[in-house]
Amino acid sequence: MRIVGCILVAFAASLVSACQAGLLQDMSRALGDPAVIAPAATSFVKENIIDVSWPQDPNADLCILQRALDNATPSFSTVYSGTDTNYEDTNCTDQGRYLYRLTKTRGTKSFGPSDAVMGVSSAVSLDSLEPNDNESQATPLTSTLAANLYYYSSVVQQNGAPMVTQDVDWYSVSVPSHRKANIVVTQDGLQGGSTNTWMYFYLKG
Repeated sequence: MRIVGCILVAFAASLVSACQAGLLQDMSRALGDPAVIAPAATSFVKENIIDVSWPQDPNADLCILQRALDNATPSFSTVYSGTDTNYEDTNCTDQGRYLYRLTKTRGTKSFGPSDAVMGVSSAVSLDSLEPNDNESQATPLTSTLAANLYYYSSVVQQNGAPMVTQDVDWYSVSVPSHRKANIVVTQDGLQGGSTNTWMYFYLKG
């Protein structure tokens, strides 16, 4: 009887300890609902790969990422469900436009989906002059340089306007006094020999 009594006491003590641990774990969880925030889609870093990321949310149990083709009637399907904060989408075609949205869960309740963002896959990645997307990062133009630019607009509209993925490049030229500089911009890859272009050239000052 003494042995049985000891086993029962030990079992009861273990059960109380387990309940206390679970209670303390629940009490230490962050309070509040998960934030419904659109993910960020990074394009043109790797060939035909789109990297999708989102901030860590201590209030969320799971993050569910959905993807759809950018067309008039997008059909979303789940491509990732878990606790990570990024997803590398390798199932992409060249020049493909994809929409991504994020839903979070806490317990049995879902929060979202978020607004969609657009990512573009391409066999062409960022050129070696990047980053030069603003004036402070302007690339010195001292000789012939080859660079690429891109501009994609979504079919699906977000808040009344299409989503845009584009590249803006800055270059700087040092011109000595009593000298002048001629800058020639040549665009390759226009379809069917067209001379129309959506590229804008802006000279500050």
